[in-house]
Amino acid sequence: MKKPVRTVLILLIVGLIFFIGCVSHPSPVGKVTLHFHFQGDSIDEELTPEEAAEIRSIFFGHYRHFQLLSKDSCGYDEGISIQIGGTYYCPAQDKCTGIWNSTVNMYFDLTEVQRARLEKIFEAHGGHFPCI
Repeated sequence: MKKPVRTVLILLIVGLIFFIGCVSHPSPVGKVTLHFHFQGDSIDEELTPEEAAEIRSIFFGHYRHFQLLSKDSCGYDEGISIQIGGTYYCPAQDKCTGIWNSTVNMYFDLTEVQRARLEKIFEAHGGHFPCI
């Protein structure tokens, strides 16, 4: 009886670890910096605490996946990104809803509303989309 229980517990733990690793969860600590380097614009600004909390909320809980097509299809670049600690979240430059986490080389998709809010934050700091 002990062996089946142990096996089930191990499988549950492995499944939980796998699930946690497949969901976007930006660091709750550390500064959040917006980067926008495009056609002569060179912006590197730390976001306000309110903006940082909103960005973390926007990026939290999305299922990450590998991109089957080329990452260049929507245009992703660390030069146009949100940096949370040492992790770069790069929004698609052509306005599609994709985000590339360059640290783990995985992608996730925002909702249209989340993408619109992300663009507003970039615009508030001098960035714009599309930027391809």
